Amino acid sequence: MTLLVGTIVTIGALFVAGFGGAFEANKLLAGIFAVPMIVPVIVGVLMAKPQPWGALVTLFGGVILGFLMHFFFAEKDVFNLAGADTIKEIRWAIATLIEIVFCFAVFIISGK
Repeated sequence: MTLLVGTIVTIGALFVAGFGGAFEANKLLAGIFAVPMIVPVIVGVLMAKPQPWGALVTLFGGVILGFLMHFFFAEKDVFNLAGADTIKEIRWAIATLIEIVFCFAVFIISGK
């Protein structure tokens, strides 16, 4: 397992420049993966009866939504949802906020 993770990280490091540097790569990957992973951890501690299926739906749904928001909204506003003059960083922040709200809503609703 350690060898697999090390190989993935090493290969991934080759593509960091393609993301625009280490900060941009970290921002992208944290925005897509970290939010759906941490929401079930935090909310699961605070809820009375968290559901395992809710955590899975939050994780997989959040990652899928994160990818979709990144490629169709944050990078290029394909559907012109934010307006033509909105800068990329603002679209990225909006996309991350939408992903956070989605993850919290799914996990909280699953526990009811």
